[in-house]
Amino acid sequence: MPNDIVTFVAWIIDQRPEAGKIPEAEKAIMRKDLESQLDQMVNTALLAEMSPEQLDEFSDLLDEDSEENVQYFIEQAVPHSKEIVTGVLADFAKMYLGESHARTSDTPSSES
Repeated sequence: MPNDIVTFVAWIIDQRPEAGKIPEAEKAIMRKDLESQLDQMVNTALLAEMSPEQLDEFSDLLDEDSEENVQYFIEQAVPHSKEIVTGVLADFAKMYLGESHARTSDTPSSES
């Protein structure tokens, strides 16, 4: 299962039986909407794992630092962050595709 939201959302849309019938412009709108929803779900899950002190530090970091430093902070503050992201993606696939389809479909893999 990919850890990047863009690849995952593109894959998940294509798994729907009606995907071939959806106009590309509509798919683009769907992708943006699903990416936003999924990003929010991942962020919520990661933030829930941080202490109040880490949340304060994270908030300051968001205002001042690069994306790489933010990612590093998350990895240090939430050592099992990759597992959390994978779990959120799996739950999202179950919700979007239905449990039996999400469990039996081959998901693409990617390196982050």
